[in-house]
Amino acid sequence: KYPGIRCALFYGPVVAKQPIDAKGSLAQDGYDLIRLSRIHNNANILSLGARFVTDEEALKAVIIWLETEFANEDRHARRIARIAEIERELHG
Repeated sequence: KYPGIRCALFYGPVVAKQPIDAKGSLAQDGYDLIRLSRIHNNANILSLGARFVTDEEALKAVIIWLETEFANEDRHARRIARIAEIERELHG
């Protein structure tokens, strides 16, 4: 873990079998984890599982990830701020 880094890991498109958020929303497609990493966690790095993702899937994932914005809802912003606070405590 590095201070200020929030990394999302993508192993390929998988459609969730259950709701993907607290509101009970169902998956749109196999790239919802990519979207949620930005919307909820404001991930600033995307890691792709090269052995599991085709070139086309990787490109689609990167485009979706770059085009998806952070929701900036209070609950998400508080969580990110708390993580940053803990990082400062641990790393000075």
